[in-house]
Amino acid sequence: MDRREGWRIMISNITVGGVNYSVAQAPAIKQKKLMLLIGAKIAFNSAASKSGIDRDLLMGALCSFPEPMFDEIASIVLYKTSVVGDSTIIDVGAFQGGMLNFFHLVAEAVKLNLDDFFIYLDSVNKSANQAVQPKANQA
Repeated sequence: MDRREGWRIMISNITVGGVNYSVAQAPAIKQKKLMLLIGAKIAFNSAASKSGIDRDLLMGALCSFPEPMFDEIASIVLYKTSVVGDSTIIDVGAFQGGMLNFFHLVAEAVKLNLDDFFIYLDSVNKSANQAVQPKANQA
């Protein structure tokens, strides 16, 4: 992932399905809304997972949301997303016959926007798992 610092907006290049996308990180007020929309679900799913938060875990969570909620999440994280070299903002219509790639892009863009939260959750989950292992070995 290539990151370029801009005027308070971080732009990252994300490759999905062999296509490079330029994804702008959402403004803080939208990131707050995103965290409130999906934070609890991701925290719950990640606590039950033995691996860290990755695209597959995010995909599972995203697929569990009702369509209007998913659409709101996608609009937050893809609000300034285009194919690298093209200024046209993409939306779901650009993924006719490639819906998996659309969901992958949304998952990667969610990670871009909430990565600090995901790093925190992975750390908490790792600590919790390490605390449980010695007790399990004593039984």
